[in-house]
Amino acid sequence: MPFGRSMTLGLKVYFNTIPFILLRILVTVLFAVLVALAFWLGTLVFFTDIFPENIWVRLVTVVGIPLYLIAVVRLVYRYLMFMIFCAHIAAMGAYARGFPKITFTSQIRYGVDIVKSKALSLSVLCVFRMVARAFFRTLTGLVRFLTSWIPIVSTIAKIVMAILDRFILVILDVVTVAVVLENYDAWMNARIGMAVVKKKWGSFLTIAIIFMILNYAVTLATFLGVAIVAGYFITGPLNPIPILLGVIAAAITYYAFLTPYIQAILVCEYIHHRKDIPEHEVIGEAYMIEREITGIIPVNLRRQLNEAISRLGPPPPSI
Repeated sequence: MPFGRSMTLGLKVYFNTIPFILLRILVTVLFAVLVALAFWLGTLVFFTDIFPENIWVRLVTVVGIPLYLIAVVRLVYRYLMFMIFCAHIAAMGAYARGFPKITFTSQIRYGVDIVKSKALSLSVLCVFRMVARAFFRTLTGLVRFLTSWIPIVSTIAKIVMAILDRFILVILDVVTVAVVLENYDAWMNARIGMAVVKKKWGSFLTIAIIFMILNYAVTLATFLGVAIVAGYFITGPLNPIPILLGVIAAAITYYAFLTPYIQAILVCEYIHHRKDIPEHEVIGEAYMIEREITGIIPVNLRRQLNEAISRLGPPPPSI
């Protein structure tokens, strides 16, 4: 399947899964309101007599309550959005493969059923994604700091690290797609996803680069367009409303269209490459990846991991 056809099919899949798009927007807005309430609660405590009139108690409260709530809300939000993303993948995969049993209204129930059947393995994957993203962001910050003294090298390093950041995100998304759509045990599903990326890395790197370019171009164009147009209708010196409207429009464009659309393209590309590569070749590559990974893990830890993974699903296939 040429990449252009994946983009076209991805657009069809995107519009066929509008209920999941609306659900993701709704959850994002809900948690944004919760964060705003945390700040409001801190302000209320600081300017009222709920606590004793001790400035240090109020300062600790006004800072501690919002930060605590934001940390908890952010963690819950990430986990919930990941599970919704996995359910969305299940629905997108069904549409991309032409399953007739998935209707427009029943797709959320279908996706939730898939996620419930793989809840434990997806939860482990969610934690792994968070750790991997945090590690790479730390590495990115270190590289930028080390190269910040030389302007040309710093610019090149920023571009390379930005591409790598998107590529790693694409790899993690492909592994997630494999865990959701494949029917082996969780570790085998993840290795199949890595094997597909390894075989067709050029295609997924192209998606990562396109995602990075669209991320900056589309969101910036949306922000400037809405802010400029709103500026003609909202007058006044230093009026922040046009800028605020531009930020909101750019965020909606990124989270409601750009990100789900790229994810739909990834699902279509994965399904195509999965069919294109012979089954025995994919399974063999998956076992090769396992040997490469376990080669650097101590034997005792490897045994414990194998015992834990064996509880997450059916046994892997033999070759």
